[in-house]
Amino acid sequence: MPKSRSKVLIVAAFFAIYVIWGSTYLLNKIAVTQLPALFLASIRFSSAGLIIFAIAKFMKLNLKISKRQFINCTVAGFLFLVYGNGVFVWSLKFVDSGFGALEASTQPLFVLPFNASYRWQKNED
Repeated sequence: MPKSRSKVLIVAAFFAIYVIWGSTYLLNKIAVTQLPALFLASIRFSSAGLIIFAIAKFMKLNLKISKRQFINCTVAGFLFLVYGNGVFVWSLKFVDSGFGALEASTQPLFVLPFNASYRWQKNED
C-alpha cells in the first residue's frame, strides 16, 4: 500500500473514532430525554445487528454457529449491551455526555485487573 494512501486511511480512522463514535455520546444524551434509555439502546443495537447481518449475507459469509457459541454470544451480548451500554445510556440522564464519554474511555483500565486475575487463575490449574 502506498504511503500516501496509508496516511489517508489513518486520518479517516481517527475521524471515525473522534467524530462518528464520539458523537454517539452526545446523541444518546439528547435522545435519552425523549425515549427510555434501555429502549433507545435496544433500537440502536438491533439496527446495528440487522445491518451487520445484511452485510454478512451480502458477502455470502457462513453464519452457522454451534450451540455453545450461541450461548456464549448470548451471555456476552446481554452483559455488554444491558449492563455495559444500557446502564451507561441510562446514566446520561444524570451526567454530562462529555463526562460520560470520559468515564467510558476508562473502562479498559477496569477490565485489565480482571483479565490479569483470570489468566493468573488459569495458569495455576
